[in-house]
Amino acid sequence: MTKTKQLMKNSYQILNSLTPDNGKFFFDLMSYLRTKGFLKNALSLELKINEIANDLKIADLEGLSAETFFGNQPKETAQEILKSLPNDKISHLFKTHFLLLISFLGTILFISSTYTYEMNGIDHYYISLLAVLIMTIYLILFTFIITSSIISHGVFNQKMRRRTPYLIWVVTMLGLIIPRLLHVFHLDIWRYEIPAYWQGTALKIIMTTIVVYVIQQFPIVEIFKTRNRF
Repeated sequence: MTKTKQLMKNSYQILNSLTPDNGKFFFDLMSYLRTKGFLKNALSLELKINEIANDLKIADLEGLSAETFFGNQPKETAQEILKSLPNDKISHLFKTHFLLLISFLGTILFISSTYTYEMNGIDHYYISLLAVLIMTIYLILFTFIITSSIISHGVFNQKMRRRTPYLIWVVTMLGLIIPRLLHVFHLDIWRYEIPAYWQGTALKIIMTTIVVYVIQQFPIVEIFKTRNRF
């Protein structure tokens, strides 16, 4: 286990030992830092989160509230913390999220390769490179900008928190509709025929990659313990 993952595990363990109020404060603060800090150095980020976790553990033992330590403006506190952290190198970001990038490609292939046409009674499958390009841009915006923005704004805003699942669902549905619209308006150009079995292969790549990525990136047991607390 890398130092970053060990720090994440320690933070979740401390989180699950905190009082409900302090635990909620830390959970919201940690969620905001991670969603808004995806371009920051992962080790520096987790060191800071772990430091906050230990401070709150001390506060718990002394019967103090999280607000006593960090004030009653957690969003502003998180923003100041993020400003103090170094940005990560592009090469390291690529390495850290390599499996996620592969899942992007699998998703793009699966969604964009479902175009078919019939010739001599045989179904033929093709992939549109224009669709791939558009879906690549869309998925990057969705994952690294839209999702981050929606989640981070919903962390400290109860109204936004309730709307977040619906907003993410809408954006996801748009991503599924875009390739169909390209086909309807005959914009599925730059076509390359592919074997039919690629569809199933792409789906398997997606599911396997996402599962492996999640297992590698997060302390699953600790997250599972936390799932119903906040």
